[in-house]
Amino acid sequence: MRLTRSVWFCALLALGSACGGESDAEHGVAGASAGGASAGETTATPSAGSPSGGSSGAQAGAASATAGADPGDATLASLTPERMAAVCAEQSASFTAAGVADKYAEVTCRTVGLISVTDSATTDADVQKACRDAYTRCAVKPPVPDDRCADNASCTATVSDYQACVAAYPAYLDEFSAGIPVCAELTRANLKAALAFAPTDPPACAGVWKQCGPTF
Repeated sequence: MRLTRSVWFCALLALGSACGGESDAEHGVAGASAGGASAGETTATPSAGSPSGGSSGAQAGAASATAGADPGDATLASLTPERMAAVCAEQSASFTAAGVADKYAEVTCRTVGLISVTDSATTDADVQKACRDAYTRCAVKPPVPDDRCADNASCTATVSDYQACVAAYPAYLDEFSAGIPVCAELTRANLKAALAFAPTDPPACAGVWKQCGPTF
């Protein structure tokens, strides 16, 4: 699922004040908490002789066998829970530094304003008012992107490819936002083109999104 679908779906929910609720807020923007929780759930030491003991031993052996490899060449699926949690923490820090939460909220609220314009808006002033009213309602409680980092623990993308996508994601949000007119610039003449806009997928994310699905 591309961000375009995610944002449009979130925008539709936001029209009903259901997007970015308490469950989203608990997740945060991206990462460390979900990754840490996952690690905590999966690192309990099995009792001797239990069926999972052999599985843990096999995992430890696999980890030992690849210890000399470049960590960036490892797949997310091959990481230990602790290493996956570290990847998620790095993603969270990167997104926080880049202001991803604010960028995501701006994209979604602009989209909310855009799709709130109905056929009853017969003048540019009507179009802009409908857009502005919806945008303002959305901005009062900005939507929060879901934290899906820990869900990528079974993804076959490499760590380095995933990190490259993380680095490219803020610019993708900027492109998305720039492609949607602010309400003051929205008119009946450009409304159709604005509704049809879709940003170009970042090259760094194309393979990751194909392998992992919705990553952020």
